This record gives sequence, structure tokens and C-alpha cells, in this order.
Amino acid sequence: CEASYLPDIDTLPRPHSMKNEVLLMTIWLSSCGQVAIDQCGEQVPNTVQRAANTYQALVAWLLSLVFPLKVKSGPKAPFQVVGLQQAWQEDGLALYACLMPTDETSAQSSTSVQKMKTKEELQGTPIFYQKISAFLACVWLPDVIWWRAELANCFQNQLCPLLPEIPSVLLSDVTTVNPDPQAVEKVFAVPTGFYWQTVEADDEYFPNSSDMEASGDTDTEVAMVLLFETLFQSPLATHHMLQLVLASGLDICGLRLLYPQQDVLLSSSDKLPSSYTSETGEVPAVLALGVRGPRARSTLQRIIGPPDPQLASARDGASINAIYHQSQAEPLVSLPHLHSHVHRELCLWFGGRAAAAALRPASPHDDSASYQSPSSTGTEADEEKVDLQGIAPSRPPAMLVSTTKGDVILVVSPVVSPHAYGNVISVCTRRGFVLQGISQQQLSPHQGLVLSMTASQIAAFCPGKISSSPDASCTRGELSAEPRMHSLVLLLRKENASHHAPALVTGLMDELAKQGLLGTRQSRLPTASGLDPSECFHVAPYTEPLLQVLGGNLSAVPDPPIVPLHLFCYQTYASDPDMEQVVMLTLVGRDTMKSAGEILCQILLPGDSNQSQSAEGPDLGFELLGLKWLPHLTQHQAKEITPFEVGETSWQRSLDTLMSNPVLVCVLRRVNAFRVLADALKRLTQCREKLSKSGSLLQTVMALTPEVTFRQATLFFTEMDFVTDAEHRPAMKYLPPPGKRSRAEELESQRCHAESLFTYLQAGAQILCTVLLIKPGAWSQSLARILRELDLEKFSVVGMKHIDLEPGIALGLLPSEAKQDPAALEAHCTYLTSGTVLVLCLQRPNAVKKLIDLLGPEDPKLAQALDPLLWRAQYGTSTVQNGFYGSKSYQRAVRDVKLFFPEGLCCAETQTLEEEEIYNLKRDPTVSVEISKRRRIIKREAGGQLDSSGSEQPRSLGGPLLDNLCQTTCLVLPGIILRGSEHPPYVELLDWLIGKGFRVTGVRLTVLDAPQALCISETLSRAKCSVAAKCSLLMDGLCLVLAAQRDRAVICFDSLLNSVCWQKPSVLDTAQHLLYPQNEKQAQELLCCLFDSLTSESIHQIEFQDC
Repeated sequence: CEASYLPDIDTLPRPHSMKNEVLLMTIWLSSCGQVAIDQCGEQVPNTVQRAANTYQALVAWLLSLVFPLKVKSGPKAPFQVVGLQQAWQEDGLALYACLMPTDETSAQSSTSVQKMKTKEELQGTPIFYQKISAFLACVWLPDVIWWRAELANCFQNQLCPLLPEIPSVLLSDVTTVNPDPQAVEKVFAVPTGFYWQTVEADDEYFPNSSDMEASGDTDTEVAMVLLFETLFQSPLATHHMLQLVLASGLDICGLRLLYPQQDVLLSSSDKLPSSYTSETGEVPAVLALGVRGPRARSTLQRIIGPPDPQLASARDGASINAIYHQSQAEPLVSLPHLHSHVHRELCLWFGGRAAAAALRPASPHDDSASYQSPSSTGTEADEEKVDLQGIAPSRPPAMLVSTTKGDVILVVSPVVSPHAYGNVISVCTRRGFVLQGISQQQLSPHQGLVLSMTASQIAAFCPGKISSSPDASCTRGELSAEPRMHSLVLLLRKENASHHAPALVTGLMDELAKQGLLGTRQSRLPTASGLDPSECFHVAPYTEPLLQVLGGNLSAVPDPPIVPLHLFCYQTYASDPDMEQVVMLTLVGRDTMKSAGEILCQILLPGDSNQSQSAEGPDLGFELLGLKWLPHLTQHQAKEITPFEVGETSWQRSLDTLMSNPVLVCVLRRVNAFRVLADALKRLTQCREKLSKSGSLLQTVMALTPEVTFRQATLFFTEMDFVTDAEHRPAMKYLPPPGKRSRAEELESQRCHAESLFTYLQAGAQILCTVLLIKPGAWSQSLARILRELDLEKFSVVGMKHIDLEPGIALGLLPSEAKQDPAALEAHCTYLTSGTVLVLCLQRPNAVKKLIDLLGPEDPKLAQALDPLLWRAQYGTSTVQNGFYGSKSYQRAVRDVKLFFPEGLCCAETQTLEEEEIYNLKRDPTVSVEISKRRRIIKREAGGQLDSSGSEQPRSLGGPLLDNLCQTTCLVLPGIILRGSEHPPYVELLDWLIGKGFRVTGVRLTVLDAPQALCISETLSRAKCSVAAKCSLLMDGLCLVLAAQRDRAVICFDSLLNSVCWQKPSVLDTAQHLLYPQNEKQAQELLCCLFDSLTSESIHQIEFQDC
């Protein structure tokens, strides 16, 4: 660069401005921006933050003492600063300050100083040195930071700021003063070197992850800014800016107080403050500040803000220009924006000079390949490491330094929802941390202690199991999700990693707070006290023993399966899109890793842009089940992941890409997962599952079938790697909780509490039961249509009966909104108890959720607007008379089944029903010879009849005549009619009955044992079939029993049935097995045997006689 041939810029004032007495103060640094202080047994994160805060405070304080002094507050120091620079020399990295006595110090007597030291200590030391030593030995760092209260106010408006806490340390503990006056020349008069110096930090790194070159952050940049005296001599403004730099994840890679000529300044800045434009050509000092980190140029521009103070206030009120800049004519800084401009300024203010280099003898180390130009703004300095013992004494100092990479372990507590993991990864990536491993683990208190957690942190990160009360959840009818137990463990790599750990934690808290992701619904922490960052995130420096305590390599995968994967193609897999599906997503490549967090955010938190088509509100996104990061894939793994087939031109290239790039494997679950994820990826990426034009990378690869998902999952995960997230699993409330046992099994065997995902992938969903209640007036004329629609939706009816609701039971069916309004509560209860309801127990996979989706919202008008085919849109008229009640959750369904069908269900036993203590019906509890003899059929008293809306209507003029002709018959449909074809034939028979004017006044689905079947067969003995044949029919599975009324229902039924058989031959087979009475006496006997009550719409009723 042309700047290398310019004259040197003075690091100290001209001799005529200085006194003869100057001393060198040294502040040793362990890495960029971190003072080397004794850890004193403190926890590592606290020590790192303490060292960083000490550096910020010391720099701001020393700059406030720059000659000539303009701010005279706080303890009076016996010196002023005329030189300040951060440099690496052979003995290490340090911040050097050249101290000069103040006028008051020169005039004062040294008597008080001499009293503080012995004669031996004072012998041969200058008086100025004694004054400085005495001052540093008795003054604490917080005492000289007199602006700390104002500094704290600067961060009040931030949600989760990185607050500058000033450590209580003596100045003499962090600074040393050399009594030799010649020491100043060895630091400030030595020509500057041309090259970067990479400082060995104390951070270790995991050797089995990515190599250092592969884990380089290509977004790393170097930026610089010139601070004019108005800014750097204001300790509040300087300290504020340094704190913002630290909070943004940037390193202070260069810091120099310089005294340039006016023409040099004019070549760097178009506009200078008035104090720098004097006619004499003498200008005050400037502070050259270099920063290094991810997207450093744009980050520094954001910190400084626009040069116009009004624009800065409008655009970003927290920027330096917005707060401290008074006039556009008096700039505070000179900030280069373009890459070429930054390059030149770095060489000008921090680089060596070619003329000076020519005067020195050549050093064998000057041509070393590990040296780099100070103009480097990329990652070329990343891997340079220094062996201090092997460097020649003549090596020049380096004004620009970087730090070696190291690993830290970030632990995200169970307080943070897995739905926020995408945001966590995104924040880490933006701050330059490169992912090297990830795992979800349930930490033990012992592991918390090894991670150096406090007692309060252990309570948050290592929660113990709390037994929940099943009775409480059952009374509410909802499934109470258990508190999360698992933490997320991330292995992260970055330059100067430990130094940036505290800022990473506050950055994570700030991001999650802004996104509203710090809810404590399942947290065991008290919500009133708020969330402490230390209870959400914990960072520990990587060590090999610590990683072993956490289970070893976070990228470990299971051993290859013994069974070849191709044999899995002969198995069946859960593939119903109406059910929950599990899908694998693989993100490939270094560039994709940078956006992996954003991709996960879009998948896990899609927001309100994609509304669900059901009544459940906005799309809640996917449930995250597992994450695995690998530095690259093996050939076997790559062959399973690649979307290309053998023989395609891109197949081999895709394998090479997968075997040479890091991948992040994600396991996701939701209803209709494959289609939803495919649509999401099309929106997020332009070329999904295709090679880029350069042929270098695959970006996102999605498993396309459940079989492929299963095969891929077996390669990367064990059963223990999967962690369910009940809070963000929308379908969880509709499914039974995993690991539930029946009381009979409880003592015999123990089932694993964790859900077996591999079993789910192969076996599919469980068969569940739910309850549908058809409200008064909505079912007697629509029963056939409703049953037909249920059959089309693949529901099996395993329970059916009509009942009259008691007020207490009706109250339990109401939605919570109705219970809060007394008027609505009364309207609902009045309507539900005004007539007979029909209750059905339905069975199918995902039965609860499917029925809720069919019914739609409680308000029929809302259902009509959402989808006119929703059942409440078709049958409902208002929120009260909306036609149907359906169990809203699995727990409510279990409660409803036990409430309405305590005798059992007409279905085979299943494990799920047995766990809930719901048993199959063995015999009909209503049918009994002795009890049926005590029942009799009577006509209902004259009065109103209920219409379809549930209100009473007066009888017509022909009412008495119709009452005299009206009969009630009893039809028995044996199991052979209820099954055996694609669509149950009995539905067509019901449709015919209703079309012929029959009104259904009683419905029961039942199972008969041998005595009960014999009783009914003997009652129908005058029918064509023999008693034995009837018994065989009635005992062949379940039976549907109907009571139906119309004029001459009994005596005309034969002729009506024959006519329909001629019109509809499909009903013929059904009619052949239909059992019905031949006369009114048989009808009454059957009704008394099979029913204990009829509906409120019936003209007849069953009366029970006492003995």
C-alpha cells in the first residue's frame, strides 16, 4: 500500500511539548480486550467478564487523562497520559501508556510519598515514580470511574444489555510502572512491524470436529475508526462506545494514540473538527481504533451511527453520534466505509514504513509465511500461532493482533423452548461462533457442578422430576404438559471465544426477549421474579474432561445397523397426511450453516403468515425432535442422504459435497409434514435439492417418504436422542400421553416413559376413540346422512345411544367462553336439556383431531366463512344451536367415553383402551327378561312436540287422528348388516326409513350374549326364521337397535320393505337379515326388552312399573 512509504506518525508529542520526566505504564493483556488478572478461584465466565470490564474501564480512564487535560473530575492522578497504544512484543500483548507529570505534581513535595515506603524501596527511584506507585497502590478502579452511574443509564432502554460492571481491584493489581525512563523509548520509539500477530489464547478446541481451516468464519472483517479528541477525552462516550463494541462481539485488535500532521489527517477525512484546522498546522492527538470480528465494518458503522446527528437520532437513537454528537460541523470520528478505504487506513495508522524497514538488517523471520499484512481484513490471520521462545529479539512490535480460535460449550436451559433453538443458532452464527456440535441432554446436578454452575443455575438447568397429579388434569379434561427436562448443548468455535461468551449470553437474551420467546409456561422458575440470563444460558470453556462428562463427542452416531437398510422397504410406515408425520431435513455446506438458524426459525416459528385450515388458529410450525451436527458424512451416510439416484450425472458430485462439508440433520414432526416442509423449503430456497451453478454445494435435502426418513434416522440418531416438545406439539392434546400403563400392568411390567419414535415410524398412529354428541332436533331426520359422512371419513361407530341430559352433565359439555357469560350459560343448558341427544363413540386413527376438524368452530357463521362443508356450518344456526359437541382433547374424550358409555364399547380390546380402563361390551345391560316384564308402553300425554330447533310447537288439527294411527316399531340390525362392504348397507336402509316418513325415536348399539339373543329370538318366533337362526345372527358381533314411529309402522312395514327392495336392489341383502316385529304386541315386547326409554319426540314412552 502507498501508505507504507509515508513518514512515520508520531506516537508521542513533539519534545517541546513534553517534560523531561516520562515513565512507562504497562497493562498486560491475556488476549484482545482482556486484562491478565488473577482468577482468584472465581468461575471462568465471571473471570472473563471481569477482565473485559477492567480493560474497558482502564482505556476510558487513561484516555480521559490525555494531555492536555480537559475533564477534571474524580480522583486527581499525579500524571497525565501522552502516549497510549496496544502492541504485541516479544514478551507478550500489552496496553502501554506513556505518563508525564502534571503541573501540580511537579510543584508538590514528596514528603507524603516518602512516608509510604521504606528507604530501601525508595533508593534509586525517581520521585515521579514514587508518586505514581503510591497513587496506584491506594486507589481502587471504581473510584476513578466517576462516570459509571451515567454509563449505566445509557443501557436502561435495552431489554437485555451487557452492563459494564466495574471490578473492585486496586490499580496496582492490574498495572505496572517501569521506573526506568528509557523504557518509554523501547515501546514508543521502536519502528512498527508490517504484520499481524496472532496471540495464543487460553481457549482449547475439540480436535475431532472441523479442522481450523474448515471452521473459519468468512464473514470476519477488520474495520477501523479515528476518534477525535472531543470523543476520546470524554470518558463516558469512550467507555460507552467500547462497551457497544464488546457487546457486538468484536475484538479491539488495534489501539493507538497518535499525533499526525494536518495533511495526513486531511488525506483520511474530508471533514475535521475546528480544533484540528489551526493555521499553525499543529493538531491534537487522534485515537486510531481497529476492531475485528464478523461483519465488523457494518457493525462499527451501526455503533457510530450516521454523521448527521439529527439523522442519527431518527435512525438509531442508541448510536454514539445520536447521543454525543452536537453539530455536524464538529465530527466526532472519521469512519471509512469502503473496503479499499479501510485497507488504506489500516496501513496508514497501524502499519510499518518501508523506509524504516530498509534501515534495519534483514531478519529471517520477516519472510515467514505466518506473517500477514496489516491490511488483511479476512481470515488469513486465523491460524497464525506464536512460539515465543523461538522468536529473534529483533522482531518488530505488531500493532494489529488477532487471537487464536477456541471452543466454548453453550448450554441452553429447559426454560428456553425448543421452538427458539433456531434463534439461538442464528444469534451464535451472526456473532461469529461456528457450530461444532449440538445435542439435547437431560443434565444431572453432578454435570451442573462440573460445568461450574451455581445452585440457582443447577435448579434451572438440572430440574428433578415432579410427579403430576392425574386427577387434577382429568378434572380439567386437558393434558397438562410436563415441564421440559432437557437442555441444549452446543459446541461453538470463535476467535477469542471465552472473551465473547458474556456478550453472547446477553445477545441471546436480547434476541429471545424481542421475539417474545422467553415465556415460562413450563418453567419451574418463579415468573414474578423475571428471568435471569444465567438461568437461561451458561457458557463454559471447552476442555476434554468436560466434554467427556457431557457424554463425549456431540457428533457421535450409532454403529451401522446389522440389518441392511434396503430390507426396510418391505415394512409399512406411517404415511397418512392427516396424521402426524416425521420428516428429516439435512442442511449442507458452510454457507448453509450460516443461515441454518434462520431456516429453522422459519420452519419452527412460521408466524401468522400461514394460517391453518382448521379452527385451531394460526399454524404453530413443526415440533423439533432432534438435531445432529457432523463435520462431514461418511460414504454410507452420503448415499442415503443424496437426493440423486445412481446413474444421474450429479450423483457422484453430490456424494463428494456431502463427504467434504459440514451438515446439520434435523428431525421434525407435524401433521402433513412432508407437504408443509416441501412448501416451506420452496419459499426459503431457490434451488432445493439441486447443485449450485458452481457445482460446489447442496443446500437443503429433505427426506421425501416415511421410509427414507426411517432409514436416515437410524444412521444418525438413537432413541435417546429424540426429545419431544409437548408445548409446541399441536397434536399432543389429541393423543394419549406416552408411557401410560393400566393398573393391571403396573405391577407386572414397566413400559418406557419415553415415546418410541422408531416404533411410531413403523407402526403408525394408534386407534383412538372420541365422542360425538348430536344436539336436540339435529339428528332424528339426519341420522343416515351423518352416519354416511362418518363412514366416508373412515370413522367406525363403536357406541351409540340416545339420552336425555341432566343439567349437571350439560354444564360439563359447555365451552369455557359460555361459562363466563350467565346469559349464554342459561341458553346453552336450556337447549341441551330441552330434548333428546344422540351420543356416538367413534373410532379411527387420530380420531379426536379429525372430528374437531370436521365440526369446525363453535360459531356456525365463522364455520361458514371458513369452509361451508364444515358440519356446524351445515347443521348449526347459532353458537347455542350449533348442532354438535365433540371431545376437544384426548383427555376429554376419555372422560366423555366413561361418562356416556360406562358399560363399555362395542369393539375389540386395544392397548390404548385398556390403559384408560375402558373395556369392551360383553352383554347388553338393558336386556333382561325379568326387567322387561316390568316395563310397559304408554302413549305420551297430549301436548306440544319439539321441532328441529328444540322449541315446543302446537299440535296440528289432525293430531288426534294421527296419534290413533301412529305406531312405534322396533328394528334389529344384526352385525352382518353393519359390516361386510365398503360402505355399510344399513345406512341406505336408514335413509329409506326416514324418506318414508319414519321418525327415529330410539337408537342403541349393543352386544347380546346367548340368553339375551334367545330371549329376543323367542319374541320374534312367529317370523320366518327359526329361533336358532335368529340367535346365530344376533350373536354375530354387535347389533344396532332402532325404534321408529309413523302411521301404521308395524302393520305396513312388510309392504313398505318389499317396495323398496324392488326399487333399490342394493337394499335386498340388508332386508333379508333385518329382524322386525310382525304385530304390535311383538313390537311392544321388543321395545320393552331393548329400551328403557324413548326420545322426547316419540308419541310413546316406556314406563317402569314397581313390583
